Amino acid sequence: MEIVTHISLPPGSLSKSVIESLADKLIRNLQWILPGKYGELSPDNLLKIEDPDSQLEFLLTYFLEHQSLVLAEGDNQISICPDRFQNRTMTGYIDWDTSLDRIDLERHRDGVIEIMRLVNSPLAVAATLDAYDQFAEREIQSEVGTELTYTVRDYTKGLENAHWRMWLGKEYIDFFSEETLSKAPTNQTSILDDICFVEMFPDPSSWNTPKGVETSNLFKQAVGVDVFYDPLDPEKELRSPNFP
Repeated sequence: MEIVTHISLPPGSLSKSVIESLADKLIRNLQWILPGKYGELSPDNLLKIEDPDSQLEFLLTYFLEHQSLVLAEGDNQISICPDRFQNRTMTGYIDWDTSLDRIDLERHRDGVIEIMRLVNSPLAVAATLDAYDQFAEREIQSEVGTELTYTVRDYTKGLENAHWRMWLGKEYIDFFSEETLSKAPTNQTSILDDICFVEMFPDPSSWNTPKGVETSNLFKQAVGVDVFYDPLDPEKELRSPNFP
């Protein structure tokens, strides 16, 4: 089962010190990936450097030149793509695409929190690839038929769904309130100072089961359904926190 962990980035580039710390955390500390390939938009190049320090230095230099980096280890992949032009035509993000059996659930929870604090992220979500695609993309009419577009352009415009796992930054904690979040029906909710971790259900594959759908809907009702994308009303304007 493929899991997508999507960490939103605020507008702007990542500084040299931040990307250096991020790469070290992803590769050495959290060990989310031991990269064998790299690239700007896709991992097309073999990473032939074996010395860990030299490898990190090379990847840092590559990122600073391209302001985008994709790392791959078989079907395990990490993409670091900031919205460096600050025009919000795309949402800057860090994506980790991997199989569920590679994920230690406790380290996954804590690792995302560490990364969010490092890059000043307001939001992260994790879901199966099917669930993520279901709520992140929609078809619209075009001159040649239909094409895919986003459901919610970025985190300032609302939330796509009550996903399997969500990490809500301080803006969301203040927006929903700690009391509302702590009382909302979930499998697990932890408010850790500046980040609220929410797990809807223990098994990520439960997203489209009757129980999983019910839990997600009850959570939406508890915090406000007008915050979440509605496939029955895709053009509806959604509420969201006030971000700088």
